[in-house]
Amino acid sequence: MTTESVGAKIERRNLSEIEGSKWHVRSYNKGDEHQILELWRLVFHHRRSLEHWRWKFQNNPYLEVQAALAYTPFDQKIVGQYTVLPVRINFRGDSLLGSQVVDLMTHPDVQRQGISLKTAQHCYEALQTNDVSIVFSFFSKTSYPGHVKRLGSKPITPLKQYWLRLNIYSNGLTSKINNFFYSIWLRFRLFKERFVLKHLQSSMTFRLSRDATFHQSKTVPHGYDELWHTIRPYEVLSIWKDSEYLRWRYDQNPDREFDYFYLVEGKQIIALAVVTAEAGSDVTICELLARDRNVLNSRMLIGRILSYYRDGPYRKIRFIGHDIGFFDEVFDTFRSEIWFSIVFCARVFESPELEEYIAHPSNWTLTYGDIDLV
Repeated sequence: MTTESVGAKIERRNLSEIEGSKWHVRSYNKGDEHQILELWRLVFHHRRSLEHWRWKFQNNPYLEVQAALAYTPFDQKIVGQYTVLPVRINFRGDSLLGSQVVDLMTHPDVQRQGISLKTAQHCYEALQTNDVSIVFSFFSKTSYPGHVKRLGSKPITPLKQYWLRLNIYSNGLTSKINNFFYSIWLRFRLFKERFVLKHLQSSMTFRLSRDATFHQSKTVPHGYDELWHTIRPYEVLSIWKDSEYLRWRYDQNPDREFDYFYLVEGKQIIALAVVTAEAGSDVTICELLARDRNVLNSRMLIGRILSYYRDGPYRKIRFIGHDIGFFDEVFDTFRSEIWFSIVFCARVFESPELEEYIAHPSNWTLTYGDIDLV
């Protein structure tokens, strides 16, 4: 059955018809995705492909589909959803099962009837039976108060955006002149950065790997897991980003292309970034990982990425994230601002030790790739 044929059956009904019926809540059943996608179109006013849904939920490597659905029993029409994206959480170097709240939606004609609360409670009960330790999300500033008040989530921190302009877009001759001089300035900046790195080498404990080679790949590079296993003890709380996660999150993503840029010294990867670029828009760094949290090697990698994209049709390069200070040092020469669009929130299920850690922003390492935007 096609999404279009199901869509014809779930067309928007009269308000009185839906309000006059009692909705129930159940877990996802195979085949519900067609109605879910049509509800998505109705609520968000654009389509999402079946391929995207299967990648995101059905092909998730950690758990089967975790979705609580509100439906009207007389016709089995889905009118609400609370779903999560299972992931693994890095807690002081150990792996725990967690989940990220995504794709919340309620049919416009049954809003303010408690569907969000009831489906959330149903979903959370199912998660606990699957030994999920923590549920988190990046909520908008208007939606997170409800989760804090009714569902026990803790607001933890907004993220920070670092950015640098790559081109100046305007019309006609002015644009060409501006871009010419800006290109000269950007080349000078990259030259200056190499000089600064050499100077910092003498004043910091980090070692700049001068013999490192620069590489690019469309898939997770061989040897990446060895890098990850040196990084995870440095992070108190973060997403568990082994090669299995990166392959699913980036390599198998049906909607976007991603590039891996990395530095290799000897046979070891010493720094790696995952990047996506959209012509006429931005270059976005989704992930940045470095052996020993080496700031100099990370800045050298960012400089090589800047050189790669500087002459392309892109407005700016950006990174969005949060940690205890590593990102601030790496992107020291970028402009930065608090990204108030979203607030990171989390809730723990029956783990006093984990509960003690999650509320402190300094314990978390978060990146743009963690957000449900890629």
